[in-house]
Amino acid sequence: RKVKALRKYLLAALALCAGAGIVLFPGELSEAVRVSVGGCLEVVIPALFAFTVLAVYLQRSGLYRVVLKPLTVPLSKLLRLPEELCAVFLLSNIGGYPVGAKLLTGLVRSGRLRRGDASRLLCCCYGSSFVIGTAGMQVFGSAAAGGMIFGACILLSLAAATAVCRFGEPILLDESSSAQDLSAECFISSVDAGARVMYTVCVMSVAFAAVTALLDSA
Repeated sequence: RKVKALRKYLLAALALCAGAGIVLFPGELSEAVRVSVGGCLEVVIPALFAFTVLAVYLQRSGLYRVVLKPLTVPLSKLLRLPEELCAVFLLSNIGGYPVGAKLLTGLVRSGRLRRGDASRLLCCCYGSSFVIGTAGMQVFGSAAAGGMIFGACILLSLAAATAVCRFGEPILLDESSSAQDLSAECFISSVDAGARVMYTVCVMSVAFAAVTALLDSA
């Protein structure tokens, strides 16, 4: 009880300080939010939205079992992981952490994957090919440098996946409800899901930018 009470008072004090900071440093806070929103519009959404929609559609329609099969078959043998989860691994390492989190969440909510197994997989489903353009072109001025960074990320994710999947309890997937859905409603729901992912990513980015601005101004 004492710990809970201390935590409550600490959070209240932090909230009070945050409110005071918002009143005292409105200019710095507004500028940080503006820059963060601009970064979301110019970098995050253009880099992630289209692929997020595609990845969600491939999963919900069941097409990723066909499209990625040439890669998932050998990867499944290497990782001792169901082919569908290998497809999730590949899509998330191309599209990025939001893609991996969204695809794994979908499998958990459908009852096909256990929450604990999804948490284990999440530690190796976080790479992204947009580092080729952002880190490579914008930082180093070279797509080749970005490609090297992306390749290193893929290798690290593969090493983490090998450790998670081969040296732990088997990760199982319920394949009894893996029917294909090629309807227009599936595509529409995938676009909506992609938009929700972008909203979450962007508002969290803006929130962290605001917190950082307050801490810098204090």
